[in-house]
Amino acid sequence: MYALFASSLTLRYQVARFYDFTHAAWIAAGAYLSYWLGLHFHGPILVIFILGAFGAGAVACLIDLSIFRKLRNQRASALTMMLASIGAYTIAQNVISIAASDDVKNLGSSDIAPSRVFFGARVGDGQLLAIIVCPIVIITLVLLLQRTRIGLLIKGVSVDPELARIDAIPAEKLIILCGLVSGFVSGLGGILVAYDSGAVPTFGLNLFMMGVIATVICNAKSIVATAVIGLLIGLLQNAFGWWLGGQWQDAIAFATMACLIVLGSFQINPRKWKIARS
Repeated sequence: MYALFASSLTLRYQVARFYDFTHAAWIAAGAYLSYWLGLHFHGPILVIFILGAFGAGAVACLIDLSIFRKLRNQRASALTMMLASIGAYTIAQNVISIAASDDVKNLGSSDIAPSRVFFGARVGDGQLLAIIVCPIVIITLVLLLQRTRIGLLIKGVSVDPELARIDAIPAEKLIILCGLVSGFVSGLGGILVAYDSGAVPTFGLNLFMMGVIATVICNAKSIVATAVIGLLIGLLQNAFGWWLGGQWQDAIAFATMACLIVLGSFQINPRKWKIARS
């Protein structure tokens, strides 16, 4: 799951150039919108999940248009944008708490998610769905950026937004489009997590921070690289969590980031699939 959130954050960071804490709100919005849709519309669960993810994308666009576009027009610094995103996330999280309460919301039909046994390991339906969906979404994002004209324009904006505007590239529209796509992906990730283990209004922040760790390690240069790092962080968390205890999982992720920063600057070359010192 961390690979999915890291990919979404990388796409947003490449064009917005700051770590947007409202990602955490998008994650929660997708889960809670799906929960509300499930209560009021008894349709296929996959349709409900997709509608919830689109709803999260709409929330991302609304926040960007109402807050960040004005700051971009004022040439606000990355620090100012990040502080504004923290404030926007705090407001959104409190709105969710007031509207839906702070108790755990389960997207499945029961508090105990159904599971299956594969090679002696018990895998929940939510985890199985995530294993299938996450690679599909990440590959789609990579193909979008590398094989389409829109992807080339997004790369142009990520390299130099001002030059892109001079060349008549619609930078503002592309930034909003990336926000929509990132919101959809983050919301979908939040839905998958909530389907497996439930959701509370603040659960998106921890997932967002795991994505930040992956993007910091890779300097947000490649969706493939951040996805791989996100996957490795998840594997390390589970391996050391099984050994030391679940309460150490988050500390392990941040310790991994700190070690890589202290030891040197590293980047993953997605073409050669190896770690190289930059």
